[in-house]
Parts: sequence; structure tokens; C-alpha cells
Amino acid sequence: SIPQKISGTANEPFGARVYMHVAGTRDDPGPRPSGIATFINHRTEFFDNSVNEALTNPENPARQFVVLGAGWDTRCYDLPKDTQVKCFEIDMAPTLKAKVKGVQSAGIPHDHVTFVETDFNQRTWLDALSNKGFDTNVTTYVIWEGVSMYLTEDAVLDTLKLVATLPEGSTIAFDYFSREFINGEPPYDNLTSKRMRGGASYYSETLTYGISTRKPARDAVEKIVNECGLQLRHFEHTHEEETPPLCAFATAVKQ
Repeated sequence: SIPQKISGTANEPFGARVYMHVAGTRDDPGPRPSGIATFINHRTEFFDNSVNEALTNPENPARQFVVLGAGWDTRCYDLPKDTQVKCFEIDMAPTLKAKVKGVQSAGIPHDHVTFVETDFNQRTWLDALSNKGFDTNVTTYVIWEGVSMYLTEDAVLDTLKLVATLPEGSTIAFDYFSREFINGEPPYDNLTSKRMRGGASYYSETLTYGISTRKPARDAVEKIVNECGLQLRHFEHTHEEETPPLCAFATAVKQ
């Protein structure tokens, strides 16, 4: 990954999903609250459920499915039965080119997927999608997994605001690290936390953005999505709230 400028941090959640698949635990990934060793399992379940809810909603199902920062995500190739949806996978060019090569080499049908290259910190992803056939007048579901923590605050807020320009019922599902963890504040000022933050630098990536998860953990993210023109629909977090949870997962909807 590193010499080719391919996202190295995409490997770890993909590896976790492979383990869950082999072990047969993807539908039952373990107890809650989750911890450092199991939060990716928790995150996987949250997003799996979110995708299924959005694409099978009997009243206003999403007709476009965008994987924003696609990495090695494979949800476009395991859609709910009888789903009628146009899929877009969008990522940085080196990662996306490797993804397409892998899908082709594996013989996985992908005619229903449009691959789109962009740079998330340049705020161009919606323009890039529109240039590839994305319809801004169609209810859309956006999954944004494992991305926000590597972006600037402006880039994160701009993404939420762009989703708010889409039709009613459009949804974005995303995760984020605790701001306390990103900043190395207590209780994340110990050696284990420092090693975790340093791990991203091995891949030449930097953890830069977080949202406070201090109790009540829901309040900070709800305030942000409301200010961006969205409403918080689902929220879960790792750990117990007495300690600011390391990571949280949310879905926000345009109403």
C-alpha cells in the first residue's frame, strides 16, 4: 500500500470483516458496549443495518447508494434482495484504481457500480459524482465509514452540508473518533492511546478530526449535524459513557 500511495488504513476494517465472515459472526458481532478490540465489529454491524434500512425503506427507499471513501468496502456487491439502486464508489485515485483491479481480477459483477476519483480535502466529491451521472434530485444514501478522522474540520462540515442539499429522505451514515482521543486528552493520554494515534502515521496518514464524546455523548454530534441542515436519526458509541467513548457511529437525514 505505502509505496503506491494506497490507503493503508483501509486494510484493517476490511481484515476485520473477513474475520467476521469466516467466523460467521457478521450478523452477531458481540456484546455491547464494544471496546478497543471490538469496535470495528460494532461499526460494521451499525453500517450493515443502516444500509439495509435505507435501501429497503418501503416509503422512500434510496435509489442512489454512494460509498464515500470506498476503500475495500464490498457492500455494493451484497445488496439487499430485489434492490433497485445505482451505486457509486468514490475515493482517491490510487486506492480506487487498486479496488477496480481487484474487483475485475476476482470476477465480481460490477456493471451497476460507477467508480469516481476525487480528493476529499478539496471539497469536490459532489461535483465529481455529478460528472459521472449522479442525480442530485434522487433520494440518496451515503455511507462514510472510516474517513472523517483523516480530514479537516471544514471538509467534514462541507460533506454534511452537501448531503443536506439532496432530496428529503437522503441519509449519510458516518463514524468519528472522540475529540478527546484525537487531542490526547484524559483518559486518552496514556501509552496505548499514543501508539494508536501513531499507528496511522505508519501509513502516512494523520488523525486530525474528532467530535467530543463526553457525556452525554449524543449532544455534540447532534448539534453539528443540525447546524449542517440534517437531523440525527441513529446514534451508537463504544465503551461506557463514564469514560468518553473512543468512537461513535451516526446516521443523519435530510428532512
